[in-house]
Amino acid sequence: MPAGDSSAAVYVDTIYFGSTSILPPAPQEPIVYNETISSGMFIDGDGSPVANPVKDLVNFSANCAKSGTGGWKKIEYFPTYTAVSGSKLYFSVYNPNNAGPGQVKFDYSTGETEQWGGNVDYISSSVTGWVEYSVDLTAHVGKTISKILMYPSGPSSGAAYIDNVYFGTSSIMPQASTFCKGATVATAKGTTDLQLYTSTSPTAVALLGTTALSSRVYYATLNGSARTAVTVTVNLLPSTPASMTTSDAVLCKHIGTTNEVTYTVPVPVLPAVAVASYSWSLPSGVTATSATNSNAITVNFENASTSTAVGGIGTISARAISAAGCLSAPRALVLTSKLPTAPTSLTLTSADTNANFNSG
Repeated sequence: MPAGDSSAAVYVDTIYFGSTSILPPAPQEPIVYNETISSGMFIDGDGSPVANPVKDLVNFSANCAKSGTGGWKKIEYFPTYTAVSGSKLYFSVYNPNNAGPGQVKFDYSTGETEQWGGNVDYISSSVTGWVEYSVDLTAHVGKTISKILMYPSGPSSGAAYIDNVYFGTSSIMPQASTFCKGATVATAKGTTDLQLYTSTSPTAVALLGTTALSSRVYYATLNGSARTAVTVTVNLLPSTPASMTTSDAVLCKHIGTTNEVTYTVPVPVLPAVAVASYSWSLPSGVTATSATNSNAITVNFENASTSTAVGGIGTISARAISAAGCLSAPRALVLTSKLPTAPTSLTLTSADTNANFNSG
């Protein structure tokens, strides 16, 4: 039976009766399109595969896909993937023309077409480099996706670039090329197999995860790819706020009330790194009643702790944030409420010398 009338031998195993297969399904191929794998691709209009126009840590592939110009030009991919709980479609976008929002739809292997995936709103950093985005597949769980219809530029006429399209429950790609001071190689790598080197020399050793990043050109590899030059930018942190003052340091009278107290940190004059906004951290039960992104915040203590221990309310802190999104070290203030001590007994006295009180 196994070889029929052929002279060559074949191998047979796992023979059984049943109404359904008891063997595990073949593993799914999650990669749809990247430097080495493609499920097939169709590009509308004047779009085409092109050389990667801007290589960074998020995407240093040699090639990528460019969408057509003119609005609603799609790029189609042809995977075979059955969506599972928690899965998403991931893809990287470089959007130099500030096009969008993009749009994603799916076809199923069972014949349903153009099933809604979602709109894709691009962030500003996509204009200067690659950013990874994702579309949640909860609405498609159990469905086998046989076509992805991506409209990278949406209604816009300008082209956008797409690369590293794959299914998964978490990202497998580096997430940024710009970092704040203190970031390490481990920060850049995340959970990926990214390796960073300081040269292309075959004797160069991959940098340890604890190595601090600096603004320079590194040479990156991902999953054994050739080393590619990528530029990493490391931004300085803004200075820690110099002090913190309050409109009322005596807090016991405010506990359990909606009385408002304001805390303020000074705005630096001619700082080395400009401050764009502030971030405040409040103790549990302390509620902000004003904006929380300026150098002053107003709060109340309606639900604050009544503990009289030192620091019993908690700690309030403020950080300066630069335009690059880097945070300073915090300026903190420990909040304590010393409530009056409750009386242990109550003594009633009177000038009346009678043993009993009389009325009338």
